[in-house]
Amino acid sequence: MLEFALRHMAVRRAKLLMVSLSIVVSCCVALLAYNISTQISEGIVRTAANYDLIIGPAGSSTQLAMNTLFLTDKPLGTIPYSLVEEIEQSGRANSVIPFSMGDSFNEAPIVGTTPAYLEGKALAGGEMFSRSREAVVGWKVARSYGLKVGDELVTSHGLSGSGHDHAEAPLVVTGILRRTDTACDNAVFTPCETVWALHGQEHEADGEEEADVEDADETEPAAAAQEVGAAPQHTAATGAAHDPDATDAANDAAAEDAARTICAVLVRSRSIADYSALVSAYSENADYLVINPNTVLREVLENVDMSRQIV
Repeated sequence: MLEFALRHMAVRRAKLLMVSLSIVVSCCVALLAYNISTQISEGIVRTAANYDLIIGPAGSSTQLAMNTLFLTDKPLGTIPYSLVEEIEQSGRANSVIPFSMGDSFNEAPIVGTTPAYLEGKALAGGEMFSRSREAVVGWKVARSYGLKVGDELVTSHGLSGSGHDHAEAPLVVTGILRRTDTACDNAVFTPCETVWALHGQEHEADGEEEADVEDADETEPAAAAQEVGAAPQHTAATGAAHDPDATDAANDAAAEDAARTICAVLVRSRSIADYSALVSAYSENADYLVINPNTVLREVLENVDMSRQIV
């Protein structure tokens, strides 16, 4: 029987070769799909495991996780920076990292954060940023634009790279990341103070333009009143006792607090009890979205993973 089978196979060698080749190709495709899917899943879960809590504006939990961990999609909005200080003072977190995004350098996102966001990532040259207007660039950004330590970056408002240029306040490259094969390779990192300063200058410029328009509008009625001999008007508050310096200081402080906003807070809690307490404290606020990134990303992977179907 075996001899008959061997003779049959020898006669139909071409057909046998095609069948064998198809089996090998099918097995290779299945194994390749499974291995790639497994590696991607492990990489995503490993990234999410760095933080057990992310707090951001109300919205999509998937968008919040993808934006803060993989620098994709747009931020949901902003929340006050005071939230970072509040969590730090609570003593329930080992690490509290602010995250802000809104500007770009040739479509590479500018991330306002602290050096703790880049923990575990080595520098190929230079040193980590420590002051406003200093920046660390990803490996791909440095290679694409030929950047080196000491170069200046002119950033643009918005994530498309086509917004208003901040030519009056360029960033100075203090360091370049080693290749990480992550989203960090295609981003620029700087302190949150840099983002606030750039946006503050934008608001000041807009305010000056509005003030010029208002002054121009008010000049004509005032001139007309003088021509007809109209008496100057006095408000009831004229002469009232007040401290202009205290009022100005309070207004400046309020404006500064309003300008200090971020897109999210990434937290590493001290313990399970502290994690539960933080979730309970901030999930009750309708303005905030509190997520566990590991849980969110696992749900995403379960919905998009096609490796088992391919196998």
